[in-house]
Amino acid sequence: MAKKIEIYKQLKKKYIILPQKLFCQRIKWIEEEVLKIIGKIDFQPTRSSAFRRDSCIKPPTYWADFKNIETELQPFISRFGRMPTIKELYSAGKASMANAIYKYHGTTYDIAQRLQIKFRQVSREYYTLQKTIADYKQLCVDYNKYLTRKELYEMNLRGLAHAITKHKGFQAIRRRCKLGFSLRRFRGREYLQEQAIADYRRVCKKYRKFLTRQQLINDGFSRLAGCLNRHGLTLKIAREKSGLNFVSQFYTRNKYTIEEVVRTYKLHCKEHGYFLTCPQALTLMPPQMIGYIIRNFGFKKLRELTKLKF
Repeated sequence: MAKKIEIYKQLKKKYIILPQKLFCQRIKWIEEEVLKIIGKIDFQPTRSSAFRRDSCIKPPTYWADFKNIETELQPFISRFGRMPTIKELYSAGKASMANAIYKYHGTTYDIAQRLQIKFRQVSREYYTLQKTIADYKQLCVDYNKYLTRKELYEMNLRGLAHAITKHKGFQAIRRRCKLGFSLRRFRGREYLQEQAIADYRRVCKKYRKFLTRQQLINDGFSRLAGCLNRHGLTLKIAREKSGLNFVSQFYTRNKYTIEEVVRTYKLHCKEHGYFLTCPQALTLMPPQMIGYIIRNFGFKKLRELTKLKF
């Protein structure tokens, strides 16, 4: 203990000593005296954890009283005009209250019902099997197709998506809806290789440059990008067969030969009088060439191939 106190003083940190005799009494008295001592310390909140940000030191029995929960929630209700979510309580540094709600008072939905205020979520019992089928069926009729989980998430209908998963999954719910849509999403008619190259040529002419696979996907041509990939057509082959002469900003992996790489590296090493490291070579040689070296043989083998005696 003496060593600990010395370290705390060197670091200029606050500390307290709880004597052993303090714990040789009833639990209730221990709690009262310990809280009285700890309450004298001015804790500084940190950003590392929601639990550490919660500088409120209260006994568990405090949160068991619903009136205290209601009092602590009033600032949030005034701010949001509704019951705050668990995530919002954690962000505000009220982790202890958020945990106490689930421990003593059910869920945040139950709290909102007792206080008769609005809440963003619904009860776990809200989506019965019939309610789930009816809501999902109406959405599918509106969009003229069976919606996927991803599409429901994008519509901010996570509760419905989770309810569908709970009730044996999307396939079972779709069969119960009895709509005329296909139960599964099928890939459209496959591109022919010539058609894929022709479409790639048309898209590149439209944007006046050679597009990468990621750019095709971002611009809404994901089917074309997937087709090029399935046919084994690299972008280099697609560009050559397109007949366009745009300047390509991207180099393929097999652009360089070993002789060319060795010759370039050897020339730079002779100018400096020693073997260049990878970071040094990166400032003098193209990054694509450095990548070719790393992927194929590495700098140690490259130095042997130069036959220099530095």
